[in-house]
Amino acid sequence: MGPGRRRRIRYEKEGRSLLLAALAGFAVFWVVAGASVEQEAWDNRLYFVFGIPFLVVVAGVLGYRVPNRPWRFGVVPMAVQAVMLLVVAAHQPGPSLFIVGVGFLAGLSLPLIGAAYLGAWLRRRRSERVYMVSGREQGGPPRRLLYDGGARSGRRGEPAFLARPEGAPIYHGFPLVDGCDIDGWRLGAITDYVDPAGCDWGDGFVVAPDGSRAGLVWKVGDAPLRELLPPDEERWGVYAVSFPGPIRDAGDMARGFAAVLPELRRIHAGIVGG
Repeated sequence: MGPGRRRRIRYEKEGRSLLLAALAGFAVFWVVAGASVEQEAWDNRLYFVFGIPFLVVVAGVLGYRVPNRPWRFGVVPMAVQAVMLLVVAAHQPGPSLFIVGVGFLAGLSLPLIGAAYLGAWLRRRRSERVYMVSGREQGGPPRRLLYDGGARSGRRGEPAFLARPEGAPIYHGFPLVDGCDIDGWRLGAITDYVDPAGCDWGDGFVVAPDGSRAGLVWKVGDAPLRELLPPDEERWGVYAVSFPGPIRDAGDMARGFAAVLPELRRIHAGIVGG
């Protein structure tokens, strides 16, 4: 999957999420609150009993789903309601309280924004746990995570793999292995593989010549390659692969990578093409 297609899929996902946030704001104003052109939504107590809690949950879920700029999922529902409020104000006699209402909605957006940021934080924490529990899943001791100290982080004070900048590919922040470049195919490492006694498992990723990526969970043995996670908008899958011998250094990683690369090429060609 090329960078342009990944970018398009990401924008479509963000667009759908923003549309859901807008529809949720509309539904609360008109359906849950039972608003009409004669009354504001908050004149109905259901607006606060069910409507606002519902929007808080929606904002949290969308923030988890799209952790980039999560504040949008708190602002958009209330912006939609501000438009609806303008419609109500146009049908009311006497002085309009539209400006006061907008200020009121701005205040109500704060818990939604907080929930969206909480969802985004939980998403990042979940990613961190996935990487850290891999040792237990393999039945061995935890492995130290590697990181690319030169990779740009999206948030000050956090490693790049937990705070990917906008537009950065998956596995950003993890290093490529020196010497593991075969015809433009490169191997990246997530867990430390340098072990004089020989390392028999680890997590990594492969970068195809077109820039598309897939995750690898490698283990010493002769088990056939199998799919662990299907392709999605960021990668063409995650695969369990077998390296022929214990890994002590980058040279052993290169030999293991060469052994599994033909099968990875075939899978890539079937999914991405080329």
